Amino acid sequence: MNNTEQLSQFAQEQHFDERTVQIFKAVCQDAGINDLPQTTVEQGNCLTEVLKHNEATPEFVKNLLSYSLQKGMPLYVIDHILNSDLDKDGRSLSQELFEDHTDPFEVSSRPRMCKTSRQMELDL
Repeated sequence: MNNTEQLSQFAQEQHFDERTVQIFKAVCQDAGINDLPQTTVEQGNCLTEVLKHNEATPEFVKNLLSYSLQKGMPLYVIDHILNSDLDKDGRSLSQELFEDHTDPFEVSSRPRMCKTSRQMELDL
């Protein structure tokens, strides 16, 4: 299941009350998004910066993206956001939200896979 399919499945189960919708709209407006179906990748980047700056919880991010998907944010923008690595820890936003259940704005405590190379010394 790809990123947008995971989010879509999660979004189908979500129902937001009017107060929550107003909060989501305010966050989107802070990112310069006034019409979700017309959102650009650049505005998607601004949205992630607003979320990061305001220290949004993983659940808030997941719910905001679900709401955005429900209201018609273009799939390529959603996919771009889900593929971003906001904390530069090598894990995408989607992986952090749906697999690791970690904060996408902080380098997770999850061990990183590091490749080490062994250099052989040759006697000449």
